[in-house]
Amino acid sequence: MSAFTLTPHAYLYAYVSTSALGHRQISIAGTTYTVADSGDAGQAWPDFITALDTAIDPSGWSAVSTGTGAVRLTGSSATIAWPDRLGELLGMGTQPGDTMPGVTSAESVTVPLGAIPLYGASWSEVEVDRSVEYEVDRLARTHGYVYGGTRVWRWRLTTDAAGLAAMRVGWVLRSRVRVAGKGVGGTGTSTDAIASGNPIGYLDGWPLGMADVRWLDDVRSVAQVDLLVSGVSS
Repeated sequence: MSAFTLTPHAYLYAYVSTSALGHRQISIAGTTYTVADSGDAGQAWPDFITALDTAIDPSGWSAVSTGTGAVRLTGSSATIAWPDRLGELLGMGTQPGDTMPGVTSAESVTVPLGAIPLYGASWSEVEVDRSVEYEVDRLARTHGYVYGGTRVWRWRLTTDAAGLAAMRVGWVLRSRVRVAGKGVGGTGTSTDAIASGNPIGYLDGWPLGMADVRWLDDVRSVAQVDLLVSGVSS
């Protein structure tokens, strides 16, 4: 079954930093290409894919995000190799050292860890006294506490089983994140931050953890995820 069964109306994007080894290299026809240093702050997923496209352009290959959220690489026939975990991040189903001999394209087979497709999203402010309690995974990678006057939001995200599985891997729970629509159904632009004059803009924040996960159907194909997020200024 395809991992891309829903038509996204919004996305949960991670910020990806390429200032250190880990998720920034791809080899095409024997030449290794490295995504430009984004700085420690990283860059939101759409900008990261643009940077990847720029990095591999000298090879004659290109990188784009499809309408379903998958990443597609295309070019003339070549062997693609994955020196680090970039392929895993892109949803290619690869591990470091894997190769794809003599291909003209490569496309995500699982939901990319940095771009979760959503049926929709909404948010509300959470009243905080001393701390916020919520469920964490067994490795406690998503726990945290909020003190003082920090504004905390509850992002309610609706996705399918494949999106939830990618979310639970944890990439979008350990970096700055962005929820963004597809730029339809309102005035303004989804490429700028949300504001009174731009109601369909994106919203950024720092994830604190999943507060709740609820399945909306008996066969567990659609899930509603409450993500607690500390708000940031854009």
